[in-house]
Amino acid sequence: MTHKTFPCSAKPELFDSGQPRTVKAVRDALRICQTCPVQPACLRAGRKGREYGIWGGETQPERFAVLGIIEADLLPPVCGDEKAYRRHKELGEDCEECQDAHNARQRAYAEAARAKQKKLDEEISEIPGSRVNPFHAPLRPVCGSERGYKLHMRKNELQLAMHPECTCRQAHAEHRAGQRQETKATA
Repeated sequence: MTHKTFPCSAKPELFDSGQPRTVKAVRDALRICQTCPVQPACLRAGRKGREYGIWGGETQPERFAVLGIIEADLLPPVCGDEKAYRRHKELGEDCEECQDAHNARQRAYAEAARAKQKKLDEEISEIPGSRVNPFHAPLRPVCGSERGYKLHMRKNELQLAMHPECTCRQAHAEHRAGQRQETKATA
């Protein structure tokens, strides 16, 4: 059965959510749904997609009640907040009010990040020996071992300059060389 032979295709205006409907029109649509062979699948599609209008013999308020949806939550958000900006982007729409508000938020976030970095830089400059890597001073007890290297990995410290006395990278290189020798010896 193709979509053109479904009973609802004869009178799509009864099912369309964009049209104001009378009680008689809703009853007619529900009567048509009762005779449709794909009514259960249509109902599932309406519930899954949270569709508007009549789907599978269920009106929009009935379907939303079953799904526990409050219709006010589905209304578009007020322009000027981040939720509205994201919705416009998803729909490919341009909203100047939302774009301006989004840009202002981005500038505020960037300014806050700069202020945080500036504060961190000021704190770091007060730590002796911190010019190398402020998050590494003083040396940890595990420094100079494979375990120390793995600790640096977990704390994302390897992209920073290492403490001058830390030998974790050398320990890791020696460990890897030993592994390669073991692999060659067994092969």
